[in-house]
Amino acid sequence: MTVGQDPAARGGKMDILHALQETWPAKLVGGWPWWFPILEITHLTGLTVLFGGMVALDVRLMGFGRRWSVIMLERYILRFVWSGFAIAAFSGGWLFLYEAVKLAGDGPFLIKMTLIPLAGLNALFMHFVAMRNVEQWDTGVLPPWPVRISAGLSLVIWWGVLACGRLIAYYYPYNF
Repeated sequence: MTVGQDPAARGGKMDILHALQETWPAKLVGGWPWWFPILEITHLTGLTVLFGGMVALDVRLMGFGRRWSVIMLERYILRFVWSGFAIAAFSGGWLFLYEAVKLAGDGPFLIKMTLIPLAGLNALFMHFVAMRNVEQWDTGVLPPWPVRISAGLSLVIWWGVLACGRLIAYYYPYNF
């Protein structure tokens, strides 16, 4: 590709991204001035519920509040975490449709989209490996070190998701 060449001329991925921006949901966002802010607020609300629940659960799994049952806390909190994730994923997907071409080259967005699957892998490890014997340390006992490390990693990853999401609004490649 030569300097000044239209990125759309590369075809393939760019054609798909341009097509996404031409869908009716993407056009809806651009067609009404309140739709983008509504989606942003919805996305932030979903992330707040998700992150708030994860903080409460991860702090407990790191060993704080040992008198609280991990099993009961998890049973209560995870329904909110999953609801927040669903809201954030739906609204975030819709926001992506509106700016697919821009976001495909946006560093913070790409990092955010890398961190989310890492959070999922960490959660799978936590629930299927580290917490397989949770009944033995449910209350009153410091959780095993793999649980504490995974919980701390979860907090770092989700903080990174939030930070990168916020940086999307301020990232301009020509500033760097």
